[in-house]
Amino acid sequence: MGLGKPQVIAALLFSLVGAGALALAASYPMGTLTRMEAGFFPVMLSLSLIVLALVAAIQDRNASAEPVGIRLWPFVCIMGGIALWALLIERAGFFAATFLLTVCTAAAEVENTILRGIVLAACVSLGGYALFVLGLGIPLTPFGR
Repeated sequence: MGLGKPQVIAALLFSLVGAGALALAASYPMGTLTRMEAGFFPVMLSLSLIVLALVAAIQDRNASAEPVGIRLWPFVCIMGGIALWALLIERAGFFAATFLLTVCTAAAEVENTILRGIVLAACVSLGGYALFVLGLGIPLTPFGR
């Protein structure tokens, strides 16, 4: 029940990362909710990380100590999906890169079916394009160069 559990140590390290980011972000002007400036989002994100990490540390400290096995497949799927997205975003465009990212990360969960992964990938690609490219104006090509 002490602070020696790996989950508690990881949560506390995340809170330290959040505190460091908060210290860096505090040097930027904050602005207000209606007129946010450069420091607003980093400060809010840092505070969120600190709070979530502390909540996780408290929950893990009170949880029973059941050993959790290391699963390599989800790690490979998620990291591979992110790498694919980074490699393909300029060459293949937003839709293909996001579609493959979502299919790869959906494969990390063994209960997911291929159809569920494809439907999820289509929805995430369309929603992401609408939000980031059309809504926020981020200059990403839909279908590559």
